Amino acid sequence: MLLGTLAYLSVGRDEPTVREQRSLEAAVPVVRRALGDLITAAGPETVVEVTAARVQEGCRLTLFWDGAALEQSVLFRTADPDALLDRIADRLPSRYQAAVRRTDGGQHMLRAEAGEFVGVKGHATGPDTVTVTAATGCRPTGGAAPDSTVRTPVDAEPGRLLAALGATR
Repeated sequence: MLLGTLAYLSVGRDEPTVREQRSLEAAVPVVRRALGDLITAAGPETVVEVTAARVQEGCRLTLFWDGAALEQSVLFRTADPDALLDRIADRLPSRYQAAVRRTDGGQHMLRAEAGEFVGVKGHATGPDTVTVTAATGCRPTGGAAPDSTVRTPVDAEPGRLLAALGATR
Protein backbone atom coordinates (compact mmCIF):
# COMPACT_ATOMS: atom_id res chain seq x y z
CA MET A 1 0.00 0.00 0.00
CA LEU A 2 2.76 2.43 0.93
CA LEU A 3 4.67 1.63 -2.27
CA GLY A 4 1.54 2.23 -4.37
CA THR A 5 0.91 5.59 -2.69
CA LEU A 6 4.51 6.70 -3.21
CA ALA A 7 4.40 5.64 -6.87
CA TYR A 8 1.16 7.58 -7.41
CA LEU A 9 2.61 10.73 -5.81
CA SER A 10 5.86 10.38 -7.76
CA VAL A 11 4.13 10.16 -11.13
CA GLY A 12 2.21 13.35 -10.50
CA ARG A 13 4.92 15.46 -8.86
CA ASP A 14 8.46 14.32 -9.61
CA GLU A 15 10.55 15.48 -12.55
CA PRO A 16 11.32 12.92 -15.23
CA THR A 17 14.41 10.83 -14.48
CA VAL A 18 14.91 9.37 -17.98
CA ARG A 19 14.16 10.82 -21.42
CA GLU A 20 11.52 8.15 -22.08
CA GLN A 21 9.36 9.92 -19.48
CA ARG A 22 9.23 13.11 -21.59
CA SER A 23 7.44 13.21 -24.92
CA LEU A 24 9.09 14.39 -28.10
CA GLU A 25 6.68 17.32 -28.22
CA ALA A 26 7.76 18.41 -24.73
CA ALA A 27 11.41 18.42 -25.86
CA VAL A 28 10.86 20.72 -28.87
CA PRO A 29 11.06 23.97 -26.82
CA VAL A 30 14.30 22.75 -25.20
CA VAL A 31 15.84 22.13 -28.64
CA ARG A 32 14.72 25.59 -29.79
CA ARG A 33 16.15 27.25 -26.69
CA ALA A 34 19.43 25.38 -27.15
CA LEU A 35 19.75 26.57 -30.75
CA GLY A 36 19.16 30.16 -29.67
CA ASP A 37 21.72 29.83 -26.89
CA LEU A 38 24.26 28.36 -29.32
CA ILE A 39 23.80 31.24 -31.76
CA THR A 40 24.12 33.77 -28.95
CA ALA A 41 27.25 32.06 -27.62
CA ALA A 42 28.88 32.03 -31.06
CA GLY A 43 28.57 35.79 -31.29
CA PRO A 44 27.87 38.11 -34.20
CA GLU A 45 31.17 37.42 -35.98
CA THR A 46 29.97 34.11 -37.46
CA VAL A 47 27.62 33.36 -40.33
CA VAL A 48 24.78 31.11 -39.17
CA GLU A 49 22.54 28.62 -40.95
CA VAL A 50 19.81 26.76 -39.04
CA THR A 51 18.88 23.43 -40.60
CA ALA A 52 15.38 22.02 -40.74
CA ALA A 53 14.36 19.82 -37.83
CA ARG A 54 14.71 16.11 -38.59
CA VAL A 55 12.39 13.59 -36.97
CA GLN A 56 13.28 9.91 -37.12
CA GLU A 57 10.34 7.70 -36.29
CA GLY A 58 10.41 4.03 -35.35
CA CYS A 59 13.15 3.97 -32.71
CA ARG A 60 12.58 1.45 -29.90
CA LEU A 61 11.60 2.68 -26.45
CA THR A 62 10.72 -0.81 -25.23
CA LEU A 63 10.16 -4.18 -26.82
CA PHE A 64 6.55 -3.19 -27.59
CA TRP A 65 6.69 0.60 -27.84
CA ASP A 66 8.17 2.69 -30.65
CA GLY A 67 9.09 6.34 -30.38
CA ALA A 68 10.70 9.12 -32.38
CA ALA A 69 13.85 11.22 -32.12
CA LEU A 70 14.37 14.85 -33.11
CA GLU A 71 17.57 16.62 -34.01
CA GLN A 72 18.32 20.04 -35.40
CA SER A 73 21.64 21.65 -36.24
CA VAL A 74 23.24 25.04 -36.54
CA LEU A 75 26.03 25.47 -39.10
CA PHE A 76 28.53 28.20 -38.33
CA ARG A 77 30.92 29.61 -40.94
CA THR A 78 34.13 30.80 -39.32
CA ALA A 79 37.83 31.21 -40.07
CA ASP A 80 38.85 29.27 -36.93
CA PRO A 81 36.55 26.32 -36.06
CA ASP A 82 38.52 25.29 -32.95
CA ALA A 83 38.39 28.80 -31.49
CA LEU A 84 34.65 28.99 -32.22
CA LEU A 85 33.98 25.72 -30.37
CA ASP A 86 35.99 27.00 -27.38
CA ARG A 87 34.09 30.31 -27.46
CA ILE A 88 30.70 28.58 -27.57
CA ALA A 89 31.63 26.36 -24.62
CA ASP A 90 32.84 29.37 -22.61
CA ARG A 91 29.76 31.50 -23.37
CA LEU A 92 26.99 28.93 -22.93
CA PRO A 93 25.14 29.25 -19.61
CA SER A 94 26.76 27.18 -16.85
CA ARG A 95 23.74 24.84 -16.68
CA TYR A 96 24.93 23.35 -20.00
CA GLN A 97 28.17 22.11 -18.41
CA ALA A 98 29.73 22.58 -21.84
CA ALA A 99 33.18 21.19 -22.50
CA VAL A 100 35.48 20.94 -25.50
CA ARG A 101 37.92 18.08 -25.74
CA ARG A 102 40.32 16.78 -28.34
CA THR A 103 39.69 13.37 -29.86
CA ASP A 104 42.52 10.92 -30.44
CA GLY A 105 42.62 12.27 -34.00
CA GLY A 106 43.15 15.82 -32.71
CA GLN A 107 39.67 17.15 -33.58
CA HIS A 108 37.90 19.53 -31.18
CA MET A 109 34.54 18.14 -29.96
CA LEU A 110 31.94 20.18 -28.07
CA ARG A 111 29.56 18.37 -25.72
CA ALA A 112 26.87 19.92 -23.54
CA GLU A 113 23.53 19.14 -21.91
CA ALA A 114 20.68 21.54 -22.77
CA GLY A 115 18.42 20.13 -20.06
CA GLU A 116 15.59 17.62 -20.04
CA PHE A 117 17.84 15.00 -21.68
CA VAL A 118 18.60 17.05 -24.80
CA GLY A 119 22.23 16.60 -25.77
CA VAL A 120 24.37 19.07 -27.72
CA LYS A 121 27.35 17.96 -29.81
CA GLY A 122 29.50 19.95 -32.18
CA HIS A 123 32.65 19.66 -34.26
CA ALA A 124 34.32 21.09 -37.34
CA THR A 125 32.75 19.65 -40.49
CA GLY A 126 35.03 21.51 -42.87
CA PRO A 127 37.97 23.91 -42.87
CA ASP A 128 35.63 26.85 -42.21
CA THR A 129 32.46 25.14 -40.93
CA VAL A 130 31.30 24.01 -37.50
CA THR A 131 28.13 21.97 -37.05
CA VAL A 132 26.46 21.85 -33.64
CA THR A 133 23.45 19.57 -33.19
CA ALA A 134 20.81 19.42 -30.45
CA ALA A 135 19.23 15.96 -30.22
CA THR A 136 16.45 14.51 -28.09
CA GLY A 137 17.18 10.80 -28.38
CA CYS A 138 14.29 8.34 -28.67
CA ARG A 139 11.09 9.48 -26.91
CA PRO A 140 7.37 8.73 -26.94
CA THR A 141 5.47 10.92 -29.39
CA GLY A 142 2.48 11.58 -27.16
CA GLY A 143 0.02 10.57 -29.87
CA ALA A 144 0.61 13.53 -32.19
CA ALA A 145 2.49 13.24 -35.43
CA PRO A 146 5.95 14.62 -34.57
CA ASP A 147 6.47 16.37 -37.90
CA SER A 148 3.25 18.35 -37.43
CA THR A 149 4.50 19.86 -34.16
CA VAL A 150 8.09 20.61 -35.13
CA ARG A 151 8.93 23.87 -36.84
CA THR A 152 12.35 25.36 -37.29
CA PRO A 153 13.33 28.14 -34.89
CA VAL A 154 13.46 30.50 -37.86
CA ASP A 155 9.72 29.99 -38.34
CA ALA A 156 8.85 29.75 -34.67
CA GLU A 157 11.00 32.43 -33.03
CA PRO A 158 12.37 34.95 -35.54
CA GLY A 159 12.78 37.66 -32.93
CA ARG A 160 15.01 35.53 -30.75
CA LEU A 161 17.25 34.52 -33.64
CA LEU A 162 17.53 38.09 -34.86
CA ALA A 163 18.39 39.27 -31.36
CA ALA A 164 21.00 36.51 -31.04
CA LEU A 165 22.57 37.72 -34.24
CA GLY A 166 22.55 41.31 -33.03
CA ALA A 167 19.93 42.39 -35.58
CA THR A 168 16.61 44.12 -35.10
CA ARG A 169 13.31 43.58 -36.85
